Amino acid sequence: MKRTPRKSKNGKPLGRPVKPVPQDLADEVVAWVSAGQMLCHYCAQEGKPGRTTVWEWMQKDPSFRERFARAREDGCHAIAEEAIDIADTKPGTFSDLGGSERIDPGSVQWQRLRIDTKLKLLACWLPSVYGTKARLEHSGGVTLNVTTGVPEE
Repeated sequence: MKRTPRKSKNGKPLGRPVKPVPQDLADEVVAWVSAGQMLCHYCAQEGKPGRTTVWEWMQKDPSFRERFARAREDGCHAIAEEAIDIADTKPGTFSDLGGSERIDPGSVQWQRLRIDTKLKLLACWLPSVYGTKARLEHSGGVTLNVTTGVPEE
């Protein structure tokens, strides 16, 4: 719901004028998020705006809100590509007592955890692309018997 600003007796809006979203920072945020990075990590950097500020920018600037939404979607695809890279990376190895190289099971489990976490989040964030598709099909008719408990005459 968009609120209309209250006006003073002379017709000017009350309160401070709305500051425009700084375009250079908006571009940085969009680039950061579209690369699959987390907004909280961007905002935690020295001299960067806080998350609340970024959310306020989205509320007052529809153009930035649309760019940010597109960046989120692009970021999801970047995270999916990162999961593929993790899966394609050979796990760590160790040398056993005989001197032969063996795959470290802890490394395998850690890679699996990283991939599973990313895929589960992607299924929530972008279910139309990464979600599990369930189909329910029905064939035949439906019979409905209503029992009211009222005796028949």
